[in-house]
Amino acid sequence: MKHTYRTPVMISIVIACIALAVYLLFFAKTAAAPEQNKNSGNNTAQQDNAEGSFSQAAPVNTNQISIQNYIFSPVNIRIKKNTTVIWTNTDPGPHKITVVIGDTVTKSNAINPNGSFSFVFDKAGTFSYYDSEIPDERGTVIVTDD
Repeated sequence: MKHTYRTPVMISIVIACIALAVYLLFFAKTAAAPEQNKNSGNNTAQQDNAEGSFSQAAPVNTNQISIQNYIFSPVNIRIKKNTTVIWTNTDPGPHKITVVIGDTVTKSNAINPNGSFSFVFDKAGTFSYYDSEIPDERGTVIVTDD
């Protein structure tokens, strides 16, 4: 037989096709499934925009934001101008807060466990902040004049 090499090649091709089919059947579904909302415990809706994903949760009147289980709580806050906002890290690892005010970006040093970072908002407006270590974790600070 002159073409005996075809049998091992054909068997290899069939095995590769079966392996690909199994992969697509079991793993492609999980890759295509939407990512679970990390804030699902807070029942907050998420919305994509040019700056990333922000929670649509109603802002809370406070100047304290806790970082616990890699989630901000509360995510969105409302404060008066010239108020100091304090982020407190209750996680076992460090976090880095980035505050965006127009073209100005302020970054904290690493906030170690049980540490905090504070920032004074001296302009009215709506400003974003996020964790540089986990950029998908974002929130807003609404600053009012009164």
